[in-house]
Amino acid sequence: MDVVLSLGAAVDEKVPLKLLVTHDAFNGIQGPILKMLGAIPVNKNAKGGMVGQVAKMFEEHEAFVMALAPEGSKFKTQRLRTGFWHIARQANVPLQLVAWDYDRKAFMIGPLIEATDDMEHDLRFIWDYYKNNGVPRHPHRGVSGELELPPMIKPKPSEKKVEEPVKTELSSQG
Repeated sequence: MDVVLSLGAAVDEKVPLKLLVTHDAFNGIQGPILKMLGAIPVNKNAKGGMVGQVAKMFEEHEAFVMALAPEGSKFKTQRLRTGFWHIARQANVPLQLVAWDYDRKAFMIGPLIEATDDMEHDLRFIWDYYKNNGVPRHPHRGVSGELELPPMIKPKPSEKKVEEPVKTELSSQG
């Protein structure tokens, strides 16, 4: 349902839509239909992977908008997928955070952010946005709890300084 509503919102706002679809789906009768709908074939196994292909699309098109669910799941999650962040960094494009609020029947446009060189910070910011904004169609699904960082991000060591014991010398004057 989110996809249908999102497509409707994009059409209403006159956002030029392109859909990323696996290249295999273009085989057969649905290929011309997908092309007519503005679908773009992507090959996850190609050199440079999905991130490289999509980053190149930003270079090749004067106006290119990509929308996706960063959690990459229809189920409750405590982890964000990171491809969207890598695409934003490689293509040097901002991330526009948006959310659906099914309780209020509203489409929320959140902050426009730049992906920094601190992936952990960016993912925590995005997680907090989605955790605190909007209401999913199925509230038991989606973003909740604390963010579980992907294995490639190692938590930063504590900044806490360890104090050295104070040495005192006793002098005997006598």
